[in-house]
Amino acid sequence: MFVLNRCPTRDRLLSWGLQTDPLCLLCNLLPESRNHLFFCCSFSSGIWRNLASKLRFAITSDDWDDNLHALSRYTGDNRLRYLTILAWQTLIHELWRERNNRLHRSHFKSQEAILSTISSTIKNRLSSLRESDPSESSACMQLWFSLT
Repeated sequence: MFVLNRCPTRDRLLSWGLQTDPLCLLCNLLPESRNHLFFCCSFSSGIWRNLASKLRFAITSDDWDDNLHALSRYTGDNRLRYLTILAWQTLIHELWRERNNRLHRSHFKSQEAILSTISSTIKNRLSSLRESDPSESSACMQLWFSLT
């Protein structure tokens, strides 16, 4: 949904004729769009930069398309690549959840709380691989712990 820009961000809701506040629910400074929400927004950019730094992934831009392109052509250690893509996907999921929690429940999490949730989710995903490939699960888990 996000890669195809099909998520109902505020810019899309406005283009459909719905009346809504255009500002981003995470930073409350600029209009919300997919490209802003992921990763031009100062709130989301801070989390992504933190994760990318731990994963040794060089971010050259806060632009959605640039990040997607960099991830799609990312080479190197397969486990580190897997963890980086998993972290990116988990971040997108958690940012969307945070956005919706702010909108519908008036519940706000800090960047640190979201990073903690992302880390837990990644550990759970790696643990779920244990049954089908114990050695790969263990190697990825060790790598994750060495990076964070």
